[in-house]
Amino acid sequence: MPTEIRYTTPWKVAAGVLLWGALIGLLGYYGVTRSYDDYQFSHHAAPTTGSFLSKHYTVSHGRHGTSYTYYVEYTYVVGNVNGYCQQSVLYGTYCYLGSDKGVPLMYLPDNPGRVRLNLLNEERQIHNVTWTVSIMAGIFLLLGGIAFSLTFRANAIYQRLLREGQLCRAVVTDVTCTYVGKSRTPKYRLELRYRDQLGNELSGQSAFLPQEEEGRWHEGKQIDLRYDRNKPRWFILDFNPRWELTPEFLGSRST
Repeated sequence: MPTEIRYTTPWKVAAGVLLWGALIGLLGYYGVTRSYDDYQFSHHAAPTTGSFLSKHYTVSHGRHGTSYTYYVEYTYVVGNVNGYCQQSVLYGTYCYLGSDKGVPLMYLPDNPGRVRLNLLNEERQIHNVTWTVSIMAGIFLLLGGIAFSLTFRANAIYQRLLREGQLCRAVVTDVTCTYVGKSRTPKYRLELRYRDQLGNELSGQSAFLPQEEEGRWHEGKQIDLRYDRNKPRWFILDFNPRWELTPEFLGSRST
């Protein structure tokens, strides 16, 4: 079905680009630094053993039920560094560690203050988070690139239709309502019927109406429309017509 080409104002595009760039930058930076840390610990870490202090868990209640977060506390000594750490761990690690055994650790020789639990399940969890962040960055990069490409293309078509689009009158055949978002906000569209320069009848649909236009339209009412001569399915609407007194519009009506 032909659908109205909607123009996105430059400030909205700029704000979207900035937000998208900031998000990609943060995810990319986080992914790169985590990947570098994973590489360092996988290839250059040295083992040591820490001293268990305590463990505890916290409980939170959310929309998806009750969740638990598990923590362990331990100390370690590497050279001149006397370290202390409290960190969240997997449930299996929480059950495994206790006062009857040391805490298996690994540290970076060039930075003894950097330690990790030397347990396979904890390392797998860290690698999984790193891969998830990296994949998310790639997905946001791809989807954002596609979305902005479509936005720039739609704006270019809109501007061209303003300059070169064929004028005609469309008839409103229906006003439809769609409820969007969690708050179920009603949004309205116009179902339209118009004819192209070859006499072909087309049925189209507007984008969601601006709030100030809601309630103004009903079945049978006419609205001004510009469509692409080569692709009549592309059109834009003018809710505040300025064409009635122009020679171009009067000429189009006389034909």
